[in-house]
Amino acid sequence: MLKSLDEMEKAGLMSAELDETPWSDDYWAIYRGVLGARYSSNDYPGGSDWRTYYREVVGNMTLASLWSNSGSLSLDRFSQSLSPSEKYDLLVGSKSEMSDTEGFWKETLKYQLRRANARNLKWEDNKVPQGILTPGNWLDGQYYQRMNDKVEPWMGICHGWAPAAYVLERPKSAVTMTAADGNTQVKFYPADIKALSSYLFAQQSTPTRFIGGRCNTKEPKTDSATGRIIDQKCFDTNPGAWHLSVVNQIGKAKNSFVIDATYDYEVWNQPVHSYRYIYFDPISGQRSTATEWKKVSRQIFEGSVQSGLRWAAGDKKFNKDNDKFWNWRFKMNGDQIDWNHYQRNISKLPYYVVGVAMEVEYVVETHPRAREYDSADLDATKKVTYLYDLELNEAGEIVGGEWYNNTHPDFLWHVPKSVAEAKRYYTDYDRSAVGSWNGKGVMPSSWRSAAKDAAKNQKPLAKIVDVLIEKANKN
Repeated sequence: MLKSLDEMEKAGLMSAELDETPWSDDYWAIYRGVLGARYSSNDYPGGSDWRTYYREVVGNMTLASLWSNSGSLSLDRFSQSLSPSEKYDLLVGSKSEMSDTEGFWKETLKYQLRRANARNLKWEDNKVPQGILTPGNWLDGQYYQRMNDKVEPWMGICHGWAPAAYVLERPKSAVTMTAADGNTQVKFYPADIKALSSYLFAQQSTPTRFIGGRCNTKEPKTDSATGRIIDQKCFDTNPGAWHLSVVNQIGKAKNSFVIDATYDYEVWNQPVHSYRYIYFDPISGQRSTATEWKKVSRQIFEGSVQSGLRWAAGDKKFNKDNDKFWNWRFKMNGDQIDWNHYQRNISKLPYYVVGVAMEVEYVVETHPRAREYDSADLDATKKVTYLYDLELNEAGEIVGGEWYNNTHPDFLWHVPKSVAEAKRYYTDYDRSAVGSWNGKGVMPSSWRSAAKDAAKNQKPLAKIVDVLIEKANKN
C-alpha cells in the first residue's frame, strides 16, 4: 500500500483510469416496485407514488393474466410487458403457481382501495405467495408506505448495483429462455439481467470492506467559523483515508470501489472509474502545475522529533493565524494541542499540509431499456471535483486532512473481485441446485426447487443469474 505522496508521485499515480467502466444500471426505485417495475411497458404509470404503481400491477395486469394471454402476443411484445422479477418467476414457477397468486393480488388491491390511510395497508406474512420474487419486491414499498406514509424516491438497490457493476460481467446481448411450463418463451434483455445481478448483490451477504459511516441527518450541523461539518458521521470519510483509498484502489490495484456520493442522509452508491489531482496552496488557494507536493505545501514544524520540534518560520509557515482548521487539525486538550497524545502517537502528528483538487469520475444510473445489446458506450458517468488538504507526518506519510467544501463522499466500501472468481456469493441454495444447466430448455427440477427456497428469503438463485450472464455473452 502506498502511504505517502512521494510514493504516489514516483509511481506516476497522480491520475489513473480503469480499462473499462463498471456498467450502468437503474437503481430500481422501491416506489416503482424494485424489480417488479415493468420498465418497458407503455401502460406503466409515471409519478413517484408507490400506490399508483402498485394499483397498476395488481389491477388487470397480474403476471398470471399476462401469461394466459402470452400466446396472442409476439415474443418481444410479451417480454416487454413484464418486469425483471416476473421474467425470473416464469423460469422457476408453473402456471398453476402463478394462478394461485391471482387471488392474493386481487384481495390486497381491494383491501388497499378500501383504506383512506395507507398506513393501514398490511399483508399478512402467511398470505404472501412463497417461492417467487415479485410479491416481495412490492412488500419493500409497503413497509415504508406504512411507516412514513410515503416511499422516498431516492430509495432503491444501488447498494446492490454498485458492486455488481464491477464484480460481475456486463451482459452484452438479450437471451431467450424457456419458462417452467416448457413452452412459453421469454426474452431477457441486458437490462433484466443487470437488474437481477444488482438484486443478487443487494440481497446477499458478501465479503465487504468499509471506511467511514453513514450520515443519517438531513441537515448536518456545521461550524460557523469554518463551515466544517461537526457531526463526525457526516464528516466521514476523512480526506486522508479518501486519498489513500482512491489512489491505491484505482491507481495501484486497478479495481473499482464504491462511494456514497452524498454526505447527508440520502445514500447514492456509485462505483468509481477514474481520478486525477493537482496541488494547491492551502492558504491562498492558488492551484499549481507542480508534480511535487513539497513545492506547494505549507509547514507546521521545523526540525525533527529526534533533534527537537519548533514552529516553522518564514514564507512556508502554517499556524493558527493562517489555518482556519487549526483547532480541528490536532487532538486538542482545551485550547491547547494535546502533546501527551502525540508523544504516544508521534507518527500521527501533522507536520506538513498541502491542498489537493481531485477530479473524480464515477458511474451513474441509467434508465433501463428493452435493448438487444449493451456496451460501455451506453454507460453514464459523472465528474465531480473534491477540494481538501492532506496532513503529512515528518516522513511525508498521509495522516489526515480537512475538506474545503461539503461536497464529498460519506463512506467508502469495496467488494473484492475475488468474490466472483471464487463464487463466494453462492449460498446453500446454490449448492443444493445439483447438475448442470446451460440455459437451454427448462432448468433442472433441483434448480427450480432451490430457486423457490431462495425466493422465500427474497433472494434470486446466483447460479441462475450466472447462466443468464454467460448465455448473454456467448450470443
